[in-house]
Amino acid sequence: MVVPESIRPCIVVDEEIAKRLGLWPAKDYKIYRVEEASTESEVYALENAVELELVDNGKVLSSIVADLAIQKNLREPIITDITIDELGI
Repeated sequence: MVVPESIRPCIVVDEEIAKRLGLWPAKDYKIYRVEEASTESEVYALENAVELELVDNGKVLSSIVADLAIQKNLREPIITDITIDELGI
């Protein structure tokens, strides 16, 4: 299944960050093909795997539970549009 845009809050990281979070390798995940600007790639999605917080000067302004998508060879983490909206950024 090709997914053009996440409909759930999601942050996309590489395998190394997922390992540091203690979430990779995982036993329970879904595999998706996602459309990017000029290509498609495969991601491993862990539903409701992380809590994201928007913090300003040590004060938590908002927090959400989000999916974690792991993409091999990703150069920098990505937060999706819906994640930005849900955090109130």
